[in-house]
Amino acid sequence: MNGYKRYAIYYAPKFDTPLSEFGNSWLGRDPFTGLMIPRPQIPELSFQQIQDLTRAPTHYGFHGTLKPPFFVKPDVDQRHLEEALMGLAEQLSAVEVGPLTLKIIGDFMALCPTGDLTALNVLAASCVKELDNFRLPLSQEELEYRRRKTLSDRQEENLLSWGYPYILDDFRFHLTLTDILDESEKEPLVEILERETEDLRRPPFILDQLCLFGDPGNGSPFRLIRRFSLS
Repeated sequence: MNGYKRYAIYYAPKFDTPLSEFGNSWLGRDPFTGLMIPRPQIPELSFQQIQDLTRAPTHYGFHGTLKPPFFVKPDVDQRHLEEALMGLAEQLSAVEVGPLTLKIIGDFMALCPTGDLTALNVLAASCVKELDNFRLPLSQEELEYRRRKTLSDRQEENLLSWGYPYILDDFRFHLTLTDILDESEKEPLVEILERETEDLRRPPFILDQLCLFGDPGNGSPFRLIRRFSLS
């Protein structure tokens, strides 16, 4: 039987690394243990302000999406997913790209890798395609929900074929830091987060694991179930 309502394939930085420590602290939660973590002490921001800025990303946990959340078919259980992920991880190699940079994507803020991202994009596409036989097709209600925003023809094709519009050629790997921001919030927050993430944005970014996350349902936050090292 499935222990979670939905599953997702994410990247989450290894435990006890500076990137993991910052991301989990900024969002106030360890997605593996489920425990709440003290928010960072930032002079310009109160605890409540950080909490308000991060409600949605805190729910999902600090991560970069590889295959977006999906419902599984009735005959699929968690063990099947874990076995498939283990096999896929054995076939894929770790990817090293340029350092992270802080960006505003639309109306939210994220850390994004730089340099040639071809290999990273190919890896994400493999996760989307190779694991899609486990995914339950979207209901009409889910399709309509995704179509609330105007989609390009390619995004509509992605939605119908793979269950999500912003994948494959429309994919952009990022580690989400904030909810949607008001215009007045963006400039001061960029200055704060550039300072707070300065050391994290120096080394090359290495994606060396696939992580299985689960959505318990009932509004509970996503949990990190298991990590799979890439070859």
